[in-house]
Amino acid sequence: MEAFLIYYLQYKDEGLRLPYWNTKQDFSCCVMAETMDEAIEKTKKIATKGKDSFIKIMGVAKGKVEWANEDAPL
Repeated sequence: MEAFLIYYLQYKDEGLRLPYWNTKQDFSCCVMAETMDEAIEKTKKIATKGKDSFIKIMGVAKGKVEWANEDAPL
């Protein structure tokens, strides 16, 4: 397993027109996964937990194992 760092933006609507933030900031999540697609799916679950929202993936990078958090975004 590898650590993946996923950068994303969160939106209120499926069309990704209404931002779910009021100031520009980084949204990122670091998860352990076998593949990039699995890491993206885990990030979607973590980012939208408890919120009616949608995310747009902006980038993927290698992360460090000590950064991995499967419960909340960074």
